[in-house]
Amino acid sequence: MADPHGLDRVEEAMRQAAPAGPLGESLAHHLRAGGKRLRARLALTTGEAFGLAASDAAAWATACELLHNATLVHDDLCDRDPTRRGQASVWAGFGDTAALCLGDLLLAEAIAAIDPVAPAGPHRALRRLLLDTVRALTHGQALEGTAAAGGVPDLPACREVADHKTMPLVTLPVAGVLAMAGTAEAPRHTALEAFALLGRAYQVLDDLEDLLGHGQDLKRQVPNHGLAGFAEQADPALRSALDRDWRSGAIARAVPAWLVAIRASPALSDGLDRAEALLVVAESAMEGAPAAVQPGFRMVAGHLRRQAADLRAWLADGHADRSIPAVSETVAA
Repeated sequence: MADPHGLDRVEEAMRQAAPAGPLGESLAHHLRAGGKRLRARLALTTGEAFGLAASDAAAWATACELLHNATLVHDDLCDRDPTRRGQASVWAGFGDTAALCLGDLLLAEAIAAIDPVAPAGPHRALRRLLLDTVRALTHGQALEGTAAAGGVPDLPACREVADHKTMPLVTLPVAGVLAMAGTAEAPRHTALEAFALLGRAYQVLDDLEDLLGHGQDLKRQVPNHGLAGFAEQADPALRSALDRDWRSGAIARAVPAWLVAIRASPALSDGLDRAEALLVVAESAMEGAPAAVQPGFRMVAGHLRRQAADLRAWLADGHADRSIPAVSETVAA
């Protein structure tokens, strides 16, 4: 287990990321919503296993968390989500301009956070990882906004969005530690492939959770693996009705009825099968990865397995109309 003081250092660095005034107030509000700091924990746990200097591991963990939180602030703005973890999102509480500026600032501070890492060594590689991740995330957000334009996004479209929006933020903490540790290309590639599969499973479970909850993805008309599976299996008449509601925007008003239909179909159970199959493949891929990435992998994979089991139990018990814990809320060290 990573030194808890390392996580304290990350929290303090995040609190100091914005100056006093409106931006500082909006950041303090955003951070009060909490979160499990999965990416920081993953970087700290893996860094400790590789024997990295605590200061370097903490700097990288801070960069990963700042980048992740920048995406949360921007995602809420783009999706017009009024709440995050039970409180007003930044745009809803402080306005669009504040959310845009805070997200941009956190992106810049993520890059600045790695300044303490030796510039003659891995600093350049870490900077490249951050920039490449920002590029991927930006592309993924744009894909999400356009994927639904032609109708209900299919499974390949959902996977493409997840591979750009979710996967990079799962692989990034480990990629940086591997770079700082000087890991050879082949084992580094193997490890990152395994964590990428965890990222895909993470998004599938998140999508299924949405359909077992309030169906916000239907209201926002964004890609959802469970919805894509449902559309793929639906008979022609039902698929035609779904496409009609989707294209007209009527689906936002008909969410309860569509959730009943989706939950009565095999789509959610099939989606859980896909997520669990991804975890099996990821675990198999880890056999060729460095031993030092195993603790972090077990941390994430174990919680995703428990989350999948919880979702399956809720589905089997007919409790899909109740509020359930979010994947992002339950994945923790």
